[in-house]
Amino acid sequence: MRKYIALSILFCLCLTGFAQDQILTMSGRQIECRIIDDEGFEVIYDFTSKHDKTKRASLHKSELFSITKQGEAEFVFYTQDTEFGDWLSEEEMRVYIAGQCDAREKYKTQSTFALGLGAARFLAFAASGGLILSVAFPVVYSVFQLLPYIRIKQETISNLDHQHNEVYALGYERVARTRKVVSALAGSAMGMIGGIVYYLVAPFEK
Repeated sequence: MRKYIALSILFCLCLTGFAQDQILTMSGRQIECRIIDDEGFEVIYDFTSKHDKTKRASLHKSELFSITKQGEAEFVFYTQDTEFGDWLSEEEMRVYIAGQCDAREKYKTQSTFALGLGAARFLAFAASGGLILSVAFPVVYSVFQLLPYIRIKQETISNLDHQHNEVYALGYERVARTRKVVSALAGSAMGMIGGIVYYLVAPFEK
């Protein structure tokens, strides 16, 4: 009998050890973790890294929308306060964050990266390795990503109830546009460096 009791206790401890809490940030990140302390101005938590190592981190409560501890109801930090620029209601902010989450997880920027890589490499080589002309394209190309309309494809929307929601679109566009700018800058910078290096080592007379 004692053996079964001991096994039951061990089983419960194992479940507790693997129990996951969740943090939802204002930027749309969903963090699976184990919350250690949430009494102060920060929430301290442990999470598992990509290399299966347990690491500790913290976030200020102003960065968080809510936390959900295992077996407990969600606790929401966000409150609507127009004086501080928080003009969305709690439910509207949930929709806004959903847009950010979908854009972060599903919006693709490979074509933006590839175009910047190829075009910058070609222009850097065509400019004979000239630094000013080579740098100009990455800057212009990255800034240009602030202009085009962000098209939200249906397959990237987790909840189709948000499909024609303006608040959702605002959250989605904010993250998607940032991803486009970063991809454009990264791709064109790599292309620029590649073009200059290729020009310098090209096996023919200049």
